[in-house]
Amino acid sequence: IISGGYIYVAAKDEGNQPLVVTFRLGQRFPLTWGAHGKAILAFLPEEEREKILRNGEIHFHRNASQNDPALLNKEITTCRKTGYGVDIDETTNGIRAVAAPVFDPLEKLIGAFVVVGPFPSERIAKYGEDIAKKATEFSRSMKGDLYSKT
Repeated sequence: IISGGYIYVAAKDEGNQPLVVTFRLGQRFPLTWGAHGKAILAFLPEEEREKILRNGEIHFHRNASQNDPALLNKEITTCRKTGYGVDIDETTNGIRAVAAPVFDPLEKLIGAFVVVGPFPSERIAKYGEDIAKKATEFSRSMKGDLYSKT
């Protein structure tokens, strides 16, 4: 869930894999961190996205000197086309992530669904497509709930 300049872990499912990456409920991350940050930035209104990027608080890589604005713009464009953001070993060695935006019933961006783990890079497209589909379904279900109560 997005709040201020952060995203907070509001729910999680660690699945049944023998090795998992876990986050505490309530744990927070900078809005511009990892796959979720790319997915969120990609779907924010342009003015809001530019304001965040101008602040210079970009955390997409372990080393801030690796934050290339041209590469980030390319990734944001790709994210808008595919529906999901990607992090391949950028924030943590050996860890990959895909994330897709979640919208409230009024189509305001409120958070992201994220899959994180030591999965092979070859699975990124499949997991990305799956998470984008689930995030879209969830967003639409909330919209349906809004209209069913009126």
